[in-house]
Amino acid sequence: MGEIVNTRVKRLYDSIEKHVGKEKADTLLTKITLPKSASPQKRFEWACNVCTLLEENFDEDTICEIRMDCCCKPSMLHMKKLKELYSKSESLPGYANLASNETPAKFWAEGSVLYMSYPECYCSDVKHTKGTMSKTWCLCTLGYTKYMYEYIFGCAVKVELLESVKLGNNRCVIRIESEEKPV
Repeated sequence: MGEIVNTRVKRLYDSIEKHVGKEKADTLLTKITLPKSASPQKRFEWACNVCTLLEENFDEDTICEIRMDCCCKPSMLHMKKLKELYSKSESLPGYANLASNETPAKFWAEGSVLYMSYPECYCSDVKHTKGTMSKTWCLCTLGYTKYMYEYIFGCAVKVELLESVKLGNNRCVIRIESEEKPV
């Protein structure tokens, strides 16, 4: 493999290598190149092409593993802020209320399940374009959310994408369920 100059491509390459092997990652690398400073439209086209490439080569479970694993990571500052709110909360609905007041996301709880909703797409690769795309692309938000809430809750979580702006919905909604009982 030659040097990969785009961090998006590098994360995707590393995830493909981790989940299906170096040979397959090297083969696909020639089809997933992206200049370091691509325009928003070029990044959107690249993202759509990545979805097609993944869908043509892997099953749904493997695609989900690849996309979740190549996500951008939330900042430690953001995670610490939400963990502090969680620590101050006496209940999951209490946390949902505090978090909704402190972030652009809206939260609510139903029993031991937390829901998080974004009013718009925040993905830097596709948020500046109007088009819709495959759910494959949006699976990275599950990796982001899982990483963040495993830190906040201090245990494994299951995440599920229920709605996405890039799928044509009015918002993005993610279901977060702790494998242990939260607060």
